[in-house]
Amino acid sequence: MYSKFMNFLVTLMLVISCTALMVMMMLTAADVGMRYFLNSPLVWANELTEICMGFMVPAAVAYCSFKGAHVSVDLIYMHLPNVLKKIVYIFAEGIVTLTMGILCWKSFDTIDELIMMNTITPDLGLPMWPIAVFFVFSFGLTTVITFTSVLKGDQA
Repeated sequence: MYSKFMNFLVTLMLVISCTALMVMMMLTAADVGMRYFLNSPLVWANELTEICMGFMVPAAVAYCSFKGAHVSVDLIYMHLPNVLKKIVYIFAEGIVTLTMGILCWKSFDTIDELIMMNTITPDLGLPMWPIAVFFVFSFGLTTVITFTSVLKGDQA
């Protein structure tokens, strides 16, 4: 049951990340086209691109953590004995788990601050707190994923 639920959440994060990337590409192409052909760029394109980046990156981190698809250079790691590999793996994943947990926790503070200050985007006037809510969800999901991979011993 846990595996199916996590698979669903990670797939949802992948869809969100890919959608944000597609929107960013379309916005950039439209902005460049408008600037080049009509000498009238889209004023709000950069703002929406930044918002999409706020959705894309944390979602992609959760997906990569779930699939074990992070980029790594293991020139030394591959020559270590198995016992040392396990220690290095647990240490590294522990740092990732701790970091993601802190980011999740501090995102709660950010939500509170953004709501209290009524922070909005400069051009479109969109509220900023939904992005922080998404940060809490994605960082929390990544924390759970890395913690369970350490517990299960899913060493890459």
